[in-house]
Amino acid sequence: MLNEEKPGIIPVGELLLFLKGFLQKEAFFHSLTIKGEIGKLSEWKGAIFFDLKDEKGFLSCSWWQSSYHKPSYLPKTGDEVLVTGDLTLYEKRGSLSFRVSTVTPFGEGAKLLAIKKLKEKLAQEGLFSLERKKEIPHNARDIGICCGQNSAAESDIRRNLFRRSPLCKMTFHYATVQGKNAAKEIISSLKQLDEEHHEVILLARGGGSDEDLMAFNDEELARTIAELKTPLVAAIGHEIDVTIADLVSDLRVSTPTAAAEAVTYDIQDLFLEVEDLHTRFFACINTYLNHKNAVLNLYLTRPIFVNPLGIFLPLKERFDAMKIRFTLANKKLYEDKLHQVKNIESKLSALSPESVLDRGYSLTLNENGEVVKEKKDAQLGSTITIVLKKDKIKARVIGYGKEDDI
Repeated sequence: MLNEEKPGIIPVGELLLFLKGFLQKEAFFHSLTIKGEIGKLSEWKGAIFFDLKDEKGFLSCSWWQSSYHKPSYLPKTGDEVLVTGDLTLYEKRGSLSFRVSTVTPFGEGAKLLAIKKLKEKLAQEGLFSLERKKEIPHNARDIGICCGQNSAAESDIRRNLFRRSPLCKMTFHYATVQGKNAAKEIISSLKQLDEEHHEVILLARGGGSDEDLMAFNDEELARTIAELKTPLVAAIGHEIDVTIADLVSDLRVSTPTAAAEAVTYDIQDLFLEVEDLHTRFFACINTYLNHKNAVLNLYLTRPIFVNPLGIFLPLKERFDAMKIRFTLANKKLYEDKLHQVKNIESKLSALSPESVLDRGYSLTLNENGEVVKEKKDAQLGSTITIVLKKDKIKARVIGYGKEDDI
């Protein structure tokens, strides 16, 4: 270190300048890596100023833009970090300052950063996109469940599935849901459930710390969920806990109870819906019948229903008039025809043999009963009959002669 003789009186500025130079010369104080927690933090003119502290003290740090252009991680108050840089002296205040070149998260911070980078990677590959998510059945009858054995999640799912849908089939494949081997066991259970061809799979775990939920941020698990043929509902942790498995799943819900409710139709709701349909059905029937009754009553007010025979009265009057006309016409026709018949009868009567006989004429018949019109009709010596009006005379033909000879 210094081999110079002890000076007498040294001005403050010279002492601080000496100390600053000493820090700059000593390699030990360059590229130091310090662990601590981010305390008070602020930004000014492109630089980030913060205190790095632990239980024994704190150190002021400055991180200039030239050193952190587009960093993968920006610190925030409370983060535990590893800071690399050079120790220097700020002369105006006489205080030590650490000029930062890099800041990386440490412990939980490092894990969170790794999760963030994995999320970005999977998001770029489209594993979180809505287009690849499968439709969730809302009234499943065959449900596969992956959860911890004898866990609160199992109890909640069993109770709520039985309450909402007593007849649904539940198949459980248990897995360790936290710890070193948890991700592999969950992957194995999910693959078995997928091969069994259930309608939907529930992946459930109760709440816990970020460390407890680390298995659900596993990359292999995320890719397994994305490759499942069966729709998957994730119910991991509480509402504020969002894991990568949640993001890849087809549906994310806050609790195991919510998962059971998402894939089943509550039988009580079904009863209420049936009752509502029953009420609405009979209301529709009553409305329909009331409408038809009103229409019927409207028709019943019409004349044809008030006085059914009234519609036939005009027809009856027309019929009676036609009947009278027909009777009169028929009578006249009969009288006309009767008069014609009498005229014809009179004419025929005047021409009949009886009328001729009435006038003093007679009718001569031969032996064959034929009218004798010529001499050949009556042979000589034959008997003839002379028909008078009231009598008949038998005579014998004794000769022929002309009208003048008789």
